Amino acid sequence: ATFESHVDWVNDAVLVGNNRLISCSSDGTVKTWNCLTDGGCTKTLRQHSDYVTCLAAAEKNSNVVASGGLGGEVFI
Repeated sequence: ATFESHVDWVNDAVLVGNNRLISCSSDGTVKTWNCLTDGGCTKTLRQHSDYVTCLAAAEKNSNVVASGGLGGEVFI
């Protein structure tokens, strides 16, 4: 599938759980995708005040993801 919804550079992506992809972008968003569907975005998070540059997943099968960006913020 092709996952298209960000409007600027995609800076990082991580797989979490069994079927979820999390991506972050210079558009300031973090997006979740269900890998078992046609590639549609399931949620968009807009908490960051600047580019979101990195993601980290707690564990392979965990639902906990942290995002960091140029605004000096980290969200979990």
